[in-house]
Amino acid sequence: MRKVPLNKLKPDMYLARPVFYKNMLMLNRGVHNLDKYIRTLRNMGVSSLYVEDGLSEGIEVTELLSEKTIHKCRNILHNIFDNFRKTGNVDSTNLLHSSNIILDELISREDVLVSLDSIGTTDANTLSHSLNVAIYSLILGTQLGLSRERLLLLSESAMLHDIGKTVLDQDILFKPGQLSETEFNYVKSHTVLGYDILKENPVMSAITRNVALYHHERLDGSGYPEGILDDGIHNFARIVAIADIYDALTMDRCYRKAVSASEAVSILLQDAGTKLDTSLVDIFITQLAIYPNGTLVRLSDGRSGIVSSQNSSLPFQPVIRILQEAGETETEPYEVNLAQETDVTILDEMAEL
Repeated sequence: MRKVPLNKLKPDMYLARPVFYKNMLMLNRGVHNLDKYIRTLRNMGVSSLYVEDGLSEGIEVTELLSEKTIHKCRNILHNIFDNFRKTGNVDSTNLLHSSNIILDELISREDVLVSLDSIGTTDANTLSHSLNVAIYSLILGTQLGLSRERLLLLSESAMLHDIGKTVLDQDILFKPGQLSETEFNYVKSHTVLGYDILKENPVMSAITRNVALYHHERLDGSGYPEGILDDGIHNFARIVAIADIYDALTMDRCYRKAVSASEAVSILLQDAGTKLDTSLVDIFITQLAIYPNGTLVRLSDGRSGIVSSQNSSLPFQPVIRILQEAGETETEPYEVNLAQETDVTILDEMAEL
């Protein structure tokens, strides 16, 4: 299995993962002649598909969460947000139910590294982003050894961190192009609005309100809304900040395209120690499949191939199935473990050989 851009689809490829749009199944596994769906897929915002072909034979892309879990939790969160818009009340019971479902499955698959598509939600609306941030936060919280009670509280805080955006003008929030200074300040008000919303819901904890207010604060005081420093930022707000940044970078936005996992990690590392908590960033990165299975890559020695498997805690050093030698000479496929060949590194990702 591998991920292929729509413009690189070939007749011998067939769909390896179903395509959903707004919680509806659009294309199921095993579909052939994928090129005839390209226009429709582009209109849906889909830019690539997971396919099976000769190059990727035998390569598995393990899902961190099952499709059933992802869509069940999306629906729960959708209903929570919809109910809030109608009544002003946050349904803490179903929020807890959703968190328990995710946590149980994460714990059962704790040896699986996280790739961009393994969490299953790829559109940039507030609901999908909130779910992604909760999953990333739980992964980090699990590695920190937090108790189940604290993990559930972290999940609640992450799912509701952007609830203030639900009351903003959506035309401004999803405006294509650069926001004016006035518009940007308006969007930044979602932190205070979120805090006020949660304060009106007495079942919500003080920590959840704190995360809604402070997830854009930075250790050096450069964040908002208050510009508080290091010790003033709760650990949960630090965790959610990392998850929030990573998910925002790796999602298509109305004003820019998504960056790769490796580019997003580079940005996190640049901010570690100044804006973000270094120890949390380091732990988070070890849980990522920065070059997911099925990714075509070019190596520093000129060879090219496809990522076939991962090395736990070594996200920059997966196992590569070599398909071309240096000079683009095709070869009988063989595998190279970058954890063992430490003088060879991944230069970049490739759309196609």
